[in-house]
Amino acid sequence: MPQVVASDFRPHSLLKGPHLQTLAGFVLGKRIQVQYQRQRLELNDGDFLDLDWGKASNGLLPEDAPLLLLIHGLEGCSGSHYIKAISRQALEQNIQPVVLNMRSCSGQPNRLPRMYHSGDTGDIDRVLRHFQARLPNRARFACGISLGGNQLVKYLGEQADAALLNGACAVSVPFWLAESGRRINSGISQIYSNYLLKSLKKKLTKRTDLNGVTPELLKNIKNFYQFDHQITAPIHGFSGMYDYYSQSSSLPFIKTITKPTLLIQALDDPFMTEAVIPRLHHLSETVILELAEHGGHAGFIGAGGEFWMAKRVVEWLSLVI
Repeated sequence: MPQVVASDFRPHSLLKGPHLQTLAGFVLGKRIQVQYQRQRLELNDGDFLDLDWGKASNGLLPEDAPLLLLIHGLEGCSGSHYIKAISRQALEQNIQPVVLNMRSCSGQPNRLPRMYHSGDTGDIDRVLRHFQARLPNRARFACGISLGGNQLVKYLGEQADAALLNGACAVSVPFWLAESGRRINSGISQIYSNYLLKSLKKKLTKRTDLNGVTPELLKNIKNFYQFDHQITAPIHGFSGMYDYYSQSSSLPFIKTITKPTLLIQALDDPFMTEAVIPRLHHLSETVILELAEHGGHAGFIGAGGEFWMAKRVVEWLSLVI
């Protein structure tokens, strides 16, 4: 049956605030070292995806090691602190992490006149089908963080029994995009939206193939509502911001998930409001929602600087395995 449970996460004594938790993860994560081997997956639409396979320190993993697909957040990549933390923890437990770098996020511009967005589940499906075809005897799991978590939850709900996964976990998910957007566009949380917008604008200034995306347009965009309405929505086939948010929010899809799934959310996440958090009636029979009082956004830094989130994700997936 569906469950809403209290997390046992306890924040570092000096890092109890939501912003401290969020920023500490970014700062402390710089010390984490993970080696990857890159695989370029050519797609039928003419584009490509770069997959980064985590390498064990001794170079060896069991031939039947379960696969863990890691899906990053907005403007993330295999080098994001939360991805490295989970990759390292997975390797220590003989689980093979594979990072899906979204289109335009691997350090190489993608070929098609598009990028990625919160509701894009097609590339998750493409990678999982690749795993199924090439490594059919390996168990498959996935973990998505933030935007990647929204994609993963939506994929699980869309596919239900057909989802090519044995289990999944999603952390710091903006289940209701319009409400999450309202939060990140206001107050002190604007420091995050400004940082992310700067990264997106820098990337887009190098693109000449996106119809209507001009230097003048980019200069005039001041928040994510404007960015999503004038760029994200039109280049990905939505009529506008509200259409994009409505079709891409993962909240309505939780109810149809049939695979074992753990959702981890911090109640003090500066990217969310309380309204974004699912309630018991939103959950399917196979979903557990774990709520922490603290943790910020993809932070969850515990005593001694421990990356609790990474430990919890791998611990839970190990139980499902």
